[in-house]
Formats: sequence, C-alpha cells, structure tokens
Amino acid sequence: MSENSFFKALSFFGKKSAEAKIKGPANHPSAEEGATLLTNRDRFNRAIGFAITFKNSEEGLRFIIQALAREHQSRLISRLILGEHNYHGGGNSHAASFDKLFFPLNEAVTPDGNRASNLLVGKNTYAGKLNLKRDPLISSPWNVGRLKRAIHNIRADDWQPDGNHDYEIYYPQRLGLVIGGTHSSSIGIVNAEDVYVSGCTEYDMGILFRYVHTDGEWYYTSHDNKPFHKVEFIEFAIIYEIGKLMSNVPVISYIPPKDPYADNPVVQEINRLCSSRNDSE
Repeated sequence: MSENSFFKALSFFGKKSAEAKIKGPANHPSAEEGATLLTNRDRFNRAIGFAITFKNSEEGLRFIIQALAREHQSRLISRLILGEHNYHGGGNSHAASFDKLFFPLNEAVTPDGNRASNLLVGKNTYAGKLNLKRDPLISSPWNVGRLKRAIHNIRADDWQPDGNHDYEIYYPQRLGLVIGGTHSSSIGIVNAEDVYVSGCTEYDMGILFRYVHTDGEWYYTSHDNKPFHKVEFIEFAIIYEIGKLMSNVPVISYIPPKDPYADNPVVQEINRLCSSRNDSE
C-alpha cells in the first residue's frame, strides 16, 4: 500500500478519535461512572496486575495488603459509629474469622477430599509484639456500648491488650484476625500502635495455595477448577492471591490486560503498514 494510504488511515483514525471526544460522556464515562461498570473480576484483575509489578518487593506487597485490609477494618468500626450495625446480645467476632473473610475451612479442596482446615499449617502459639503500623489486624466490634466503654477506658497513647485478647496471624501476608477482645483491639488498630499480645497463634497458608485459587468472584478448587464459595470481600480475595506472589506460587486466575484497540481494523492497518515500512528499510 502507498504512503498516501498510510496517512489516509492515520487521518481516518484521528477523525474517529475527534468524533468520540465531541460526543463526550456517552463515549467516555466519568471515573465514577466507569467504576460502576467494573465487575469484581475486573477489580481483581487490575489489583493483581498492580501487585505483580511489586512481586520482587516484599515491602511493596505488604503496603498493598495493609491498604486493602485497613479499608475493610475502617468499615467494620465506622458501621457502629454510624449506627448501621449493633448487636446487643452475643458476640460477632466471627465476622473477622478466616471463614468469613475468605472461604469456609470445612470445604473439601483436594482431589482426595481433604478439607482446607487440614492444609493450614499451625506454626506456633506465642506471646510477642505486633506492629500495627505494618501488620494488618482485623477486628469486628459488634456492640456500640462496648465500643464506647473501650474508648473511654483506654488512653489513646497507652493501649495494651489483656488476657482476654486472642489473635490469629496468617502467613505469608502477616494478616492478623482478632478472635477475642474485639472492641478494645479496635482502639489499638485505629491508633496503629505497637502492642504486646499474650495469645497469638500463627498459621501458614502455603500448602493451601496449591489447592485453592480465586478470580475475585469465586473461590475454586484448583485440581478441577470448580467454584465452591462465592467471594464476599474482594479485598481479601486479592490479599489471598498476593500471598501466592509472596510465596512464588503462580496466580493462575490472573489475565494480562489486552490492548483495547487491538481489534480495531484501522489500528491493525496502521500496524501492518508500519511493519511493512520497517521491513523495507
């Protein structure tokens, strides 16, 4: 094709781009409108693509985990302050459990029917320090009266958990879940303090990664790619798969983004012409 044809193609493509700009919002939704069009699958894929750029940086991956976990934790506390959630009888600490945030551990996830709970490796139970500026900790306060008392009774600059506080820490993400002491723990989380805990049980998710994956919409058993649990919290589906990046386990559900103009015939013609010109030179 002649050089004139090449520039005609460029002119046509430019004209179409100009028309799209003139049409405005119908063709180019605002950031807010565009966000509503995204599915959890889209959000998951974008987040994992973002995280992959930090796959060789543990600090970078931990920053992403902390950002996602803090957003969720903020919602758990603010719902009480806003009067959207309040149980007067019985606890609700299960809202910060592994089963609630990820998927039920009693699910059979291996080819021979082994349950997920058997694949979580308990490392040890210890007393030690948590750095809440760095280590994400999820607590689910459930009673507004108890939260008020916790705020009144605990000095913001001198919070320490007592024997009522129990935590679970999941590796490699170092994601902490509050099992006991949910209301007072929320104070330490908001203030992002270093805290000494007397009861902390560690679990390693490394083996579990081989048998379960998620695409942001469902959790799947990896040996047969069958969905077994719908994702409730997209943040934790992302955190789960980031753990694989930290463990050098492939994130098999991630789909690299496709060039949105790759199928446009004008772009294809321009690419072909550019390629032929380069070959002739």
